[in-house]
This record gives sequence, C-alpha cells and structure tokens, in this order.
Amino acid sequence: FRDRQVDARGVGEELGHAVDVLLTSGSLADRRVAVGSFADSRRGATALGDLLAEEVESILVGRAKSRKTAVVSRRNMQDIMKEWDLSAGNYMEEESAPQIGKLIGAQVMCLGSYSLDKRWLRLKTSLVSVESGEILGSASAEFKLSKEMAARAEQPARGEQAAAPAGQPS
Repeated sequence: FRDRQVDARGVGEELGHAVDVLLTSGSLADRRVAVGSFADSRRGATALGDLLAEEVESILVGRAKSRKTAVVSRRNMQDIMKEWDLSAGNYMEEESAPQIGKLIGAQVMCLGSYSLDKRWLRLKTSLVSVESGEILGSASAEFKLSKEMAARAEQPARGEQAAAPAGQPS
C-alpha cells in the first residue's frame, strides 16, 4: 500500500483505474449507463458516497464516448427519484437497480459501496443490467484518504437527514 493520502483532487485519479476495469468488463457499447449511489457499508448514504458517485460519473462521461456509451445524468436520476418518492437509502440495491434504471431510461446501472477503516477506503463497484439484474462487471479500488476527505464519511448525503446504517431508514 502507498502512504500517499488522497484529497478531493486525487480521488478521480484513484477511481480512474476502477472505471477502466468496469468499461472493459461489461459490454457497454451502444448502451445507456446511469451511476447510482455509492453507500458506506455501515453508515448508508454519506457526503463521501456522493463525491465518489459524482467522480465515477465524470470519469465515465469522459471515457465512454469512445465506446459509444451514453451516460445518464445523476441530476436527472435524482429528480425522478424525488418525483417517485425514493431515497438514496432504499433504492440502490442490486435487486432494485433494474426498476430505477427503467424509470430513468438506463440499460445499465453502475452501483458502488465502500468501507472506511483508519482512512483506508475500500470501494467496490458493479455494473448491473437493468433488463435482467445480472452483474455485468465489477471492479474495486483501495486508497488512503486525507483527513478532510475521510471526514466526509461522517456527513450526511445531500437530501438525507442523517447517515443511517445500510438497510435502516434514515
């Protein structure tokens, strides 16, 4: 493991490899992909999870064009979720991803979860087919966060009242 601590600018660089693995592991040509929430495996939705999902979306947008893949905006997805009264804590499980994907016009959902132990972030991501619920590919990343970045794991996600453990209402 490296001793380098990742700050907000370095997160995208660290996540880039995982996104590359996802792009090569799942057949995404001519498909629409949406990035769902990235939740802490113990705390649920957090500000750090929001940042991770936004970075993955940004990297996907930059790299997907060459693969003829379209990326559905997270902002559009969040608007639809509000309209359907869905929250980040209860919709982004692999089992329910197909329903959300259908609502937003995506064919594939990119989902993630992470754990944080002494500022070491361990991220797992998956591509899930909206049609079948099948996992098309997965990737992981591990890196050490700066103190400021790790503190985001204690902050609630946008639109959430407080970070609740996964599987529990917030």
